[in-house]
Amino acid sequence: MGIIKNKTNYLFLSLFLVYIFLYRMLIIPKFLKYSESITSVFLIFMFILSIMFYGFKKTTNTNFKKNVLRKVLKITGIYFLLIYFIGLFTGYLSNAYSLNPISIFNNIFFQIIIIVMIELIRSNFINYNKGDKRIIALLVILLTIFEIILNFKMEYISNTEAIFKFITSKILPIAFKNYMCSYLTYYTDFETSLVYSLITGLYKYLVPIEPNLDNLLISLINILIPFIIVMSVSKYRFNYDETRENIVSKKYVRKSDIPLIILLGILVLLVFGVGPYKVVGIRSGSMSPAINVGDAVLLEQNVSKEDLKENDIVAYTNKNNETVVHRIIAINKDGTYITKGDHNNTADKDYVSIDQITGKVKFRIPYIAYPAVYFDRR
Repeated sequence: MGIIKNKTNYLFLSLFLVYIFLYRMLIIPKFLKYSESITSVFLIFMFILSIMFYGFKKTTNTNFKKNVLRKVLKITGIYFLLIYFIGLFTGYLSNAYSLNPISIFNNIFFQIIIIVMIELIRSNFINYNKGDKRIIALLVILLTIFEIILNFKMEYISNTEAIFKFITSKILPIAFKNYMCSYLTYYTDFETSLVYSLITGLYKYLVPIEPNLDNLLISLINILIPFIIVMSVSKYRFNYDETRENIVSKKYVRKSDIPLIILLGILVLLVFGVGPYKVVGIRSGSMSPAINVGDAVLLEQNVSKEDLKENDIVAYTNKNNETVVHRIIAINKDGTYITKGDHNNTADKDYVSIDQITGKVKFRIPYIAYPAVYFDRR
């Protein structure tokens, strides 16, 4: 029986590998226009096959499942409320997608099929193989590769910098999301991961505006939110008494969670500039080699004239309301500053006043802002 089960699993998973190969070698070069519809048909076929191989079983502990779903919705809802509240201060951008009903339907129709089929396939496979976490881990890896390939472009591996961007902005968020969805499915059912995937995968096609946030933060959130959900559900599961279908202790925070909570809090404060310091991503090479594209710098905010001298690197807002990070090369008698990028041949055209300076660079953090640079240049 075990041999037959293993053969069934490997046959089923190998079909994903075959499709991944065909998708890159045949569908993308010759049938790109129909790639979503072809992928939808393939996933429907795989779902039907999963029912034939594994059956369709739902969990019976509905009370636990409902409570986990509430937790996932609460964390996801708080995330959206937070970023849109911050948008009151950073501004909003118009949706890049058309909100015409026909356009919305065209944008989300195949996306819904793909998301639903993936979660149903995940559920059938996991429910059949519960207890064998190695084969489930293989499924997680394969689904991660599958989603990465669906989002892959050749320019993502054109050079070392592009590879780093691809890892941080695509591979890691997709991997964390698939781990979280598999975790939720293992301990509840497909509904929980399905609801999360639908909300996070489709909302961008439906909202009229989105907050104008730093893309570095967005990339980090796409990695952290699945981790936070898994951590929250794990603690809930640890405290859940199955015999009473209740929570033994509603207030429980492990000591090991405290450093992570503190780190996340500090990160949010730095990104949004709450307090004396702020992190800014570098999007140009004008300060190379001292500061390169994709680096981030820590700024000391609210500096005075007494804090600044020649050779200091500062961030200032130019006439186009853009943030520029350049070096002070001279100070005029009227107190204005002459600035220049180390890589530039000439000084900046306009003098900089103290009112324009938003911070003084304390140190740089190499490479960490690559996701922000990548998204801005898409």
